[in-house]
Amino acid sequence: MDLRQLEYFCAIVEAGSLSAAARRIPVAQPTLTVAMRNLEREVRTPLLIRAAPGVTPTEAGRYLHEEARRILREVANATTHLHEMARGAIGDINLSAGQVYSWGHLATVLNAVTVAAPDIHVRLSDPPPLEILRRVGVGDDDLGIVTTSDPGRLAELYGDRLEFRPLCELPIVAVLPPAFSDAPDPIGLDELRDQPWIVPATPPSFPGMASLMERMWSSRGWTPRVIRKVSASETSLPMIAGGLGVALMPNQIGSLAGRSVELRRTVETVPALIAVAVWQRERAMTPATRTFLRVLTEVHRDDVARVPQVRT
Repeated sequence: MDLRQLEYFCAIVEAGSLSAAARRIPVAQPTLTVAMRNLEREVRTPLLIRAAPGVTPTEAGRYLHEEARRILREVANATTHLHEMARGAIGDINLSAGQVYSWGHLATVLNAVTVAAPDIHVRLSDPPPLEILRRVGVGDDDLGIVTTSDPGRLAELYGDRLEFRPLCELPIVAVLPPAFSDAPDPIGLDELRDQPWIVPATPPSFPGMASLMERMWSSRGWTPRVIRKVSASETSLPMIAGGLGVALMPNQIGSLAGRSVELRRTVETVPALIAVAVWQRERAMTPATRTFLRVLTEVHRDDVARVPQVRT
């Protein structure tokens, strides 16, 4: 029993005769006759009662007609679903994105994806940056978004197996305890040299916020006497609010603390962090992931034009 036999059988039952079905499909009537004879031989029971006015289904024929309509519907739905998957309108995506980017931009991206392809479902996680690179590298995630102080260095370290596309800048501000409520805006970094500094413990193998802070200290010719390490920039906010130190971080993260901390621009030009999309170089990208990446790039179209791209 094949799909064509089922289509012929349904057409005959619904048209009421072989001749009417032959005109509707259209298929030559002898072809329908042979197909029905072969089908009845295969299922070993009569399916049609033939009479001068036309044909009517037997009890077995009525059962087969109901099941055949269901099967043909499911095949049609599956075909449509596969076509939609092929053009990237349907699918599941595993996305890992750092919190710094997520708080500032991810909601806009997800809304845009929902508008462009509402049947794409995103499974989101927010591991540390090196874990994002690992997950993308081994294929656990289809796409990642990390924030880095040096996209070029990132490509040098991991470009043998990963592709990178810079998306946008994340401007940096000084985040200060409430005691700095009268501090000028902008504030010079030298005015903060004697303060304890709170630094995310980014590994040396990832150029992130920690390396950016070290670069700024070096440019000023000093290093803080007290450096407190935390797991991530957002983790430092309660410590800063409690007067335990100062930090540089993206404005989006600093704003999360509201009035419990003081945000100040810096007199010195502090390079922005760069949000970078990352995917596996050798892995074939699914159509849904291509759609997501296209929408992601469109959301940041103006930013991408301003951010230097990297070669891997």
